[in-house]
Amino acid sequence: MVNVFYSFMGELRTLIDRATCTPTHAFIKQLDEHGKLLRCYTQNIDSLEKRVGLETAFVQDEDAVDSADSASKRRKQTMDKKFTRAVQLHGDLDTLICTICHTKCPFSHKLALEFREGTPPPCPRCKEIEVIRGIVGKRSQTTGVLRPDIVLYNEMHPQGVSAIKCLNYWMRLLRFTTRMLY
Repeated sequence: MVNVFYSFMGELRTLIDRATCTPTHAFIKQLDEHGKLLRCYTQNIDSLEKRVGLETAFVQDEDAVDSADSASKRRKQTMDKKFTRAVQLHGDLDTLICTICHTKCPFSHKLALEFREGTPPPCPRCKEIEVIRGIVGKRSQTTGVLRPDIVLYNEMHPQGVSAIKCLNYWMRLLRFTTRMLY
């Protein structure tokens, strides 16, 4: 049964790579450009909203100055509830995630071909750790496999808390605005 899932995901990834944005996606982007879009919520996993230019990340990278050394800069991620323009409720097929260590990697064309064969590819990070453990004489551990970073039935959304924060922010803003109008 697992091989059917992986074959289907590999084929779906190939089809999504060939997909084009619809006039509806262009319309949603226009709404965003004219300041009329509060947020787009989608159950699709094709990332066409991202392709049309809507931001789907929940956190925004910022340059932050390290307090210990003001000359060095490091990346800091902050959650800005106004930053996210499209919330992908079921994730997307742009990334894969390890079933053990939760390392993420891009869903490349090469990996899509492996998926289409019906075999779950091993996690590169888990394999690397396994090699290192073998070199230093430690016992082997389970190596994870990669799977699409999507929400399947009865699974919790990995960014569910962030999605709820965004939704609550806009609901409070809407209630405040409505009170101000009436």
